[in-house]
Amino acid sequence: MNKRLKLNSLLKEYKNTKDITKVIEAIKLRPEIFIGTKSYTRLIFFLKGFEYNYNNLSKSLFDGFELFIKKYYKNEYINSYKAILLYSGFNEYLAFDNFFRIFDVYKKSKYFNNISLECDLKVLDVGSLLRLLKKDYNKHIYVKSFERLMVFIYGYECFLTLNDLKIEEFHFDVITKYLLSKNYFNINMTLNCESIIRYMIDNDEHAFDYFYGIIEQLKLI
Repeated sequence: MNKRLKLNSLLKEYKNTKDITKVIEAIKLRPEIFIGTKSYTRLIFFLKGFEYNYNNLSKSLFDGFELFIKKYYKNEYINSYKAILLYSGFNEYLAFDNFFRIFDVYKKSKYFNNISLECDLKVLDVGSLLRLLKKDYNKHIYVKSFERLMVFIYGYECFLTLNDLKIEEFHFDVITKYLLSKNYFNINMTLNCESIIRYMIDNDEHAFDYFYGIIEQLKLI
């Protein structure tokens, strides 16, 4: 079963909940299903993808969290993403654990604001979102990063699934089949387009450009 099928199956139990904290707790328990591995950076950009539509409404799932972090670290000039990574010594695994430890404290604080998962927006299909992210990557994922791009998309798809929002499917399987037709792999790996491209190209920025080159060549966007 591929990552998206596993994720959709896991999310069924959260279909009736509108509590974002329960989804965050699910990521803590099963990071490999949601974000592939225990990584703070992957977690953050998954959540950024998840909250994309809230940002379109000038809302954020984590406005209160930002204020709380400034008080928690006694630093008014740093955002939550950089703060937790910085104070974890730039250790992705430690920062991942620290995020959830701090988030548990935040939930009991006066800054906590839990936002409903319900959404009445007319949402973008994934192809349209990919076009937007290519143009405005610095606004949403800050740098050209294939890893951040993919987990942002996973988070966005998670949001759609939980809200039962039906959009035109983006054919990641077409990309995978194309890549497999052009390359031979003798390693034991999960054969999806993200893992194949990351195996082929070490440089994250180059992988970003390569991915967009492929989907434009295949006329997927």
